[in-house]
Amino acid sequence: MSIANLTTNELLEVSGLPRNVLEKWIRERMLTPMNGAAGSGRYRAWSPIQVAAVTYAAVVGRGDPVARTEGYAALVARFIVGHSAEELEAAFAEGRRVVVLVGEPRLIAPPTGVRLPPHLDLARTYRRVLQRIEALSSSPAMLGTAN
Repeated sequence: MSIANLTTNELLEVSGLPRNVLEKWIRERMLTPMNGAAGSGRYRAWSPIQVAAVTYAAVVGRGDPVARTEGYAALVARFIVGHSAEELEAAFAEGRRVVVLVGEPRLIAPPTGVRLPPHLDLARTYRRVLQRIEALSSSPAMLGTAN
């Protein structure tokens, strides 16, 4: 399945991230649009991986008091964006679904017998984002056509 890039408004709709936080991450170069657009006169294009990364960072920040800082959330998003869809799917297939930034950032499997809180499950968030993007793409408004 090929999914189109999204506009900033679509990214914000899917992720729930406040616009001012996204703008800060862009300004601080923690996140860069696919097309490198600054936003003045050109719309920014975001890949599905970027949308998933921002969504996961926003969800983790809301659900985990330790991760509420914007810096932590931005680092989580940046780490996820550094992976391809194939790399993420391979990690999920191996059971690695939690982003850990202690030491070297990595995806880990939850400990055996531990029920993973939904907000920490990147595989769950990634699949939900893809479903929401698919729903957007089948709506009357065309996906990725306006900021």
